[in-house]
Amino acid sequence: MQKMIGNKQLENATQEEALSMLFCNLNRPTNEIIPYFNDLLENPQKSSEYILILKKDLLCTLKSQERYSSEAKNKMYCKRVKEWTKHFGKPSIPMLLYMSNFSGVSFSLLYDDELTPNVIKSVLDHYVIGQEDYKKQLSLAFYIYLSKRNQLNTGFIKSNLLIIGPSGSGKTYGIQILGKLFDLPIGIVHCNNLVQEGIVGPNISDTFTELYVKHNKKMESALIVFDEMDKLFQAGHYNGRVLNEMLNIIDDNGEISFPENFNSSSFSSKVTMPTNKMMFVFTGVFDGLEQVVKKRLNIGGLGFSPEDVRIMGKPDLLDSTTFEDLEEYGIRTELLGRIQNYTFVKDLTELELIKALESTTNSPVLPYKKMLLEHNVTVEMTNEGLSAIAKLAQHRHLGVRGLKSILYEVFKDDLPDILSESSRKKIVIDAAYVNKAVTRKY
Repeated sequence: MQKMIGNKQLENATQEEALSMLFCNLNRPTNEIIPYFNDLLENPQKSSEYILILKKDLLCTLKSQERYSSEAKNKMYCKRVKEWTKHFGKPSIPMLLYMSNFSGVSFSLLYDDELTPNVIKSVLDHYVIGQEDYKKQLSLAFYIYLSKRNQLNTGFIKSNLLIIGPSGSGKTYGIQILGKLFDLPIGIVHCNNLVQEGIVGPNISDTFTELYVKHNKKMESALIVFDEMDKLFQAGHYNGRVLNEMLNIIDDNGEISFPENFNSSSFSSKVTMPTNKMMFVFTGVFDGLEQVVKKRLNIGGLGFSPEDVRIMGKPDLLDSTTFEDLEEYGIRTELLGRIQNYTFVKDLTELELIKALESTTNSPVLPYKKMLLEHNVTVEMTNEGLSAIAKLAQHRHLGVRGLKSILYEVFKDDLPDILSESSRKKIVIDAAYVNKAVTRKY
């Protein structure tokens, strides 16, 4: 947590939230909020009280901004950041993220300090639970990409990244967060059913056409994700021509030709665009990769034992993966040569899943709390209830994505009655409530 005025540190998330709300309240000039700021620092126990008051102020702020253009809003919030810095010091990254989410102004406009891989990782820390190596490698790749886009990377260091992990573990989540906060186009190519150009069916150029139309032709610096890339190398899916198209796109001097809209059919209506300022990310489950690593390490034979692997400081077998293992798995050498680095997204522990549920910014519980609060009904999640939901997600091997489906199961049968009963003011989600909700149909 960053130090604030008078070398005082924020004591808890509630205090940070109250200061963030004060930060976003453009209806009050900066000099007018100085006494509130000082009071919050001196009396953090007042944070909850301030939040209730400031919520009303923020609604007024949003309403008053409806008449402003996006450009005008950008200027207003950037001005607030400068004024805040002058009076109180630089706002913390969580405060800037709160402002970005509240106002719709991109984080990259609000953050006026030097952007480094560590700063990018601290942004991801605010949204992604655990997955330290994933956040570190993605932050570095994204920093290289930004340098390349801004022509600071003259050495042509590649920013391409391969992300391996189980389904539902959030392989693309960090990329989507960065795209949103830095106001960048994101395209996802689903590799599981790709066909080559000229054949009826989904192909790579479809994603570029969609981005071209959606972003009014401004997508030269897009983030492109080849999702389920491992499917291209499985029996029955291998298509050399599709892979050659991919290689031509991600090459240092690559380019892509695509129809300018989905009604275009003639060559004259195609757009050709260089891809040297784009970032390419490849994701996949890579079932069977562990067996390739085991074979190389001779685990289960006369060589290393699982204990040997742990002694090497790599408790997860996949942490020992090399580029040679990926080549043995079936990925073409030419493609591996265009990938700078790789990382893994792993199943979250129960404690990490609970932390995701408790998040103050992107918890899947928040939409339910917000909807019920509009009907004057509060939601309390007990520790036992949180644990029951987390264990269920682990049991189903659904990862963070599974929390959303489980929460829907928990709430959906009782929501109609809860929202109709004006006398009911509170709902308590404990272990018994969760277990009853998810088993009542069986």
